[in-house]
Amino acid sequence: MRHVLAVLALTLGAAPLLAQAQVGHPPDKSPYRDIDRHSDIYLLTGYWSSARDYAGVGPHSGPLLGVRYDLLLANTPLFFVARATHVFTDRTLLNPFLPTAERTTSFPSNPVPASINIADIGLGAQLTGQKTFHGFIPVINIGAGAVSDLGGSGGPGHYHLGTQPAATWGGGLRWVPGGRLTLRADASVYLYPHRYPSTYKTISGDGTSVIPPSHSLVAWRNNGAFTFGAWYAFFR
Repeated sequence: MRHVLAVLALTLGAAPLLAQAQVGHPPDKSPYRDIDRHSDIYLLTGYWSSARDYAGVGPHSGPLLGVRYDLLLANTPLFFVARATHVFTDRTLLNPFLPTAERTTSFPSNPVPASINIADIGLGAQLTGQKTFHGFIPVINIGAGAVSDLGGSGGPGHYHLGTQPAATWGGGLRWVPGGRLTLRADASVYLYPHRYPSTYKTISGDGTSVIPPSHSLVAWRNNGAFTFGAWYAFFR
């Protein structure tokens, strides 16, 4: 979360400086260049940083692959964004009916696959408008979507992530050096809930439970996605 906020601060702080830098440059020496295309499709790779949920049974951190589509809206710095991401990960299984010392039924040497799929859409803004600054374009975006394990294994406690609504926001940097290639780096936050079954409040033989009786069965957590993407315009 700290890294994501740092990226947003840098991109937002750069906007007024870039606007000032545009003044006083002759066209042939300006650091600004017009963008000559208005949509991109990126192949993404990177890392999913998962926050630990209250019970410690949610999907762990892991590598990711995805695709991203950006479309500039008319003659504005705003763009529509759509993303689909797959995270390769695993998780811990608990048996809520057993005492604390015996409750964990999966271990690092025997992980339980728990890959997740993320789809979201939203709106963003290019902080240099429809131009690049020395080939770079800082961007921010916000959106909503869903996170799902597509009905993953519930284990003895019958918990799995399921399909959950998600809010997302973040920022990044595009590099458009000219020609057909575009590269980008982004940091995003995904906020979604973990919903535990009522079995997680079962009092076991040692008098404990996975979730205390007074605690909510819903836990919201921020998770981070750090991605690198590339797009080559074959048909330009």
